[in-house]
Amino acid sequence: MAKAAIVAAFSESEPPKKKATGRPFVKGQSGNPSGKPKANREITEMCREAGPDIIKRLIQIAQSGDEEYALPAMKELLNRGYGKSENISSIKIESGENLTDDELTARIAELEAKLGSA
Repeated sequence: MAKAAIVAAFSESEPPKKKATGRPFVKGQSGNPSGKPKANREITEMCREAGPDIIKRLIQIAQSGDEEYALPAMKELLNRGYGKSENISSIKIESGENLTDDELTARIAELEAKLGSA
């Protein structure tokens, strides 16, 4: 009889509520009401003032010939001067088996343009 009472108690109770997926916050209310913290203006200004000297030092290191330090300095200078290059692996290469000569030529030109701007 006790077993029947336990089964009856569980069958009458509501199933546990599941957490809503995709909306961890109250609808219409920001999860970060304070927003991104403001940068310390004093530190930002100091970095900007030192910027030209730091770049000159990076150029010296890049031209030093010591590859351990020169290569990272070169990379940083190029990234700052030209922007980071596109990741080559993000370029999708499809089979050209079913393409006409004109379509294949156009596709090659498109890929060359992407690689040239990288």
